[in-house]
Amino acid sequence: MRYWRRAVCAALALVLTALLIPASLADGRSGSIGSLHLDAEQQNVSRKTLELELFQEAPVRGFRFNRELQITAQVNQVSRDVNLRLTAFAEGTRLEIEYLTDLDQDDKYEMLLPIDIPIYDTVDAEGQLVNGEEGEPLEAGREYIINGRSLMRRAEQAIRDRMDKNSRTFLSERKGIRVQVENAVYLITLTQPSGDSVTYYLQMYLQMPEPDAEPEPEPKPDPQPEPEPKPEPDPVLTAADFRDVPERMWYFQAIDYVVRRGLMKGGGDGTFSPDSLLTREQLAYTLYRLAGMPGDTGNASYPDVSKDSAFYPAIAWAAKNGLMSGLDTGLFEPRAALTREQLAICLQKFAQFKGVKLTAPADLSGYADSDTVSFWAEDYMGWAVAEKLLGGYDDGTLRPAARTTRAEVAVVLQKYCEGVLP
Repeated sequence: MRYWRRAVCAALALVLTALLIPASLADGRSGSIGSLHLDAEQQNVSRKTLELELFQEAPVRGFRFNRELQITAQVNQVSRDVNLRLTAFAEGTRLEIEYLTDLDQDDKYEMLLPIDIPIYDTVDAEGQLVNGEEGEPLEAGREYIINGRSLMRRAEQAIRDRMDKNSRTFLSERKGIRVQVENAVYLITLTQPSGDSVTYYLQMYLQMPEPDAEPEPEPKPDPQPEPEPKPEPDPVLTAADFRDVPERMWYFQAIDYVVRRGLMKGGGDGTFSPDSLLTREQLAYTLYRLAGMPGDTGNASYPDVSKDSAFYPAIAWAAKNGLMSGLDTGLFEPRAALTREQLAICLQKFAQFKGVKLTAPADLSGYADSDTVSFWAEDYMGWAVAEKLLGGYDDGTLRPAARTTRAEVAVVLQKYCEGVLP
């Protein structure tokens, strides 16, 4: 049973640690167990994943497939002129050389798990390769030299035995097609009496394979300029964000409507100023926003409108499209308060700009102050009343010249967007 336990420890417990001792490290040692040096004209080291097929000794004769195992190891690849120089560091150390074959040439290596028979090679007292039953423990400190060609001949014999139905190591489940000795992997294990061991993996070639080519580095793309960061969009405001817009007030919903859509904005200090008067530049901004803030704004030629003003693009666009115009003085007076009739004019012109079919103007004669409506604003005011954007006060007046608060305009804009514009 000794051979079975040794094989199970080596294969199933994965104690098969592959160590690399190239010839250039002639004075190197493999821990406290022993050392292996490889003298060869050509040698290479490759990390490989080996697919093993474990074969267990059958009750009568030969070996039967048991299971598969996968291990990753560093494999020493050498030309067949190699000389293996082995030295044990402790008396009683045993050398065991096993052969992993690939009889089906499917890149899966057969490994034998014996019970009562040794299936490895070792050396005798003269340092010659012999069957494991005939070998002797190694002498501590003595260098044993094993010729690569003699090792390959032993591997060839192991391959023939595994294909011979009369052999004790016959693998009945393998066909053995065009087997080459170069397919073999050699496991070289040094084991001390204490059970400590070290294993080397070796492959020998009549002609060395080309080493794995280093992958060509992928060409680096030309450096690209960093994209300019996109400005963060302004957060969506609501009426609740303004401390001077109580929810109980009649204009709360209207202010919420216009600020959510960006049609009106606050003063930057957390206030909306609902009772403040709406200015001409603020109405220009609202119309500009309703139009989607077009890029082609034109130029504002008013001496009282600075190009540095935040309202300049809106005023220039409104003037260019005939929605608002300057006064007789040649000024725009951007901060002048807007009257109700001026608001009616601007809203009707924008509706026409958007292609809205206009409703017929309402009759304004029923209002007590109808005669105070400017003659040039009568149709505009009549249209605004017909659309229910503007209406009379409790005293029956229309107050066309009254200035409008921001809260009042917010209410008008909600009606305008929901009931007039497409």
